[in-house]
Amino acid sequence: MLSGCSKSVRSWDPTELIGYQYVLDDRKVLQTFLFLADSNVIANIGETDGVMAFPLLKWEITTNGLLSILDGEEAAFSFSKISGNPEKVLVRSASGEKQVWLRSRAR
Repeated sequence: MLSGCSKSVRSWDPTELIGYQYVLDDRKVLQTFLFLADSNVIANIGETDGVMAFPLLKWEITTNGLLSILDGEEAAFSFSKISGNPEKVLVRSASGEKQVWLRSRAR
């Protein structure tokens, strides 16, 4: 997980997630998460020219404000929110990489 997060990290709010789709803004890596009210996440994960996986995962907001996407009991993805607006969110992944995610209302 992310230890020693800076004061600029903002806590996630469920209203930012439920009913929204987040798409990683990346040319090679494809990651899409659709957050449902029952804590399920419909995910599309893969590479542009590679194999895709479509797992059904779970999501939770941890006590320290991180978004955790779980595969069973294990966190498959963790994100701290740095900044954002209704269409775009800047996060830091568990590996420390900054990522831009595009946000839209699910159809």
